[in-house]
Amino acid sequence: MSLLKTIHKKCKSAVGNATIICLLLLVCLALSTGYAQFKIAKVFGSGMVVQRDRPILIWGKAAPNTEVVVRTTRLSSVAASYQITAAADSTWSVRLPAQKANSQPQQWQISSKQDTITLTDILIGDVWVCAGQSNMAFMLKNDQFARQTLTDLHKANLRLLNWQSVLTTYNFPYKSQEVNRLQPENFYSGSWQIADSLSARNFSAVAFYFGQQLQ
Repeated sequence: MSLLKTIHKKCKSAVGNATIICLLLLVCLALSTGYAQFKIAKVFGSGMVVQRDRPILIWGKAAPNTEVVVRTTRLSSVAASYQITAAADSTWSVRLPAQKANSQPQQWQISSKQDTITLTDILIGDVWVCAGQSNMAFMLKNDQFARQTLTDLHKANLRLLNWQSVLTTYNFPYKSQEVNRLQPENFYSGSWQIADSLSARNFSAVAFYFGQQLQ
């Protein structure tokens, strides 16, 4: 509030009340728009797999004290609906009941006010996190059997989330415009993909062969 008063005092002497009102209105709109953005965590997306036999937690951000509704549907079942109110800090989370493994695709609709995010082709199965350094980062396209493996590859029930860091983690100073990327939600990029000859090329060879063996 003190910042707005300062802006008001300085602008009043220079340009008059009409411009001040417009300036303050624009400042308030900018602040409220950034604070109320509705979104879900980056780890969720169409084509994903969620862990079987355990409660499913989904989370994100919305305008404070607004209702968030999650609806899940399958072709052979009635839609289920779950709702929660976003906290004062804009965070929200909904816990869905555990489900058995199922390769029948689901659809989720997450809504808040007039905003709706729709996720499709969701499977219930096993989720494995594969992380490491150079051995884990070694891409499938560089494997000696890559041509044989990638030829006509299409595994509809094997899904890949290839999260790549957007900044180097080696001994280099970060630039001022890169600081925001150091936040956990901004540090990685990538999306869920069906395992095929295109999506698997740059995926970890170790992780891909592991998933293939599990099938």
